Amino acid sequence: MNLADVMGAADQFQEPVPDQIAILDGAREVQMCAVLDRTAVIELDGDRVLVALHRLDVDPQRLLWQKKPLQASEAFRLRRSARLKSVKSNR
Repeated sequence: MNLADVMGAADQFQEPVPDQIAILDGAREVQMCAVLDRTAVIELDGDRVLVALHRLDVDPQRLLWQKKPLQASEAFRLRRSARLKSVKSNR
């Protein structure tokens, strides 16, 4: 199954763990270094290359997942909210 379809069906708060194997263009085994929204970073002949998710095939049953880190804007919002609560509780 291509990685674009797997990602489309996945939990939005999860992402594939780095350093897993995928098949590029149905023919070549490569290592995925990172999976982004529409592309993946793979290692190809010793170089890191950006490819579209639909070019990579994976076995969805064997794919390992991890929780996505917070985006910078979400982390800022959470820190700001915690500070505001702290200030209100000190009054």
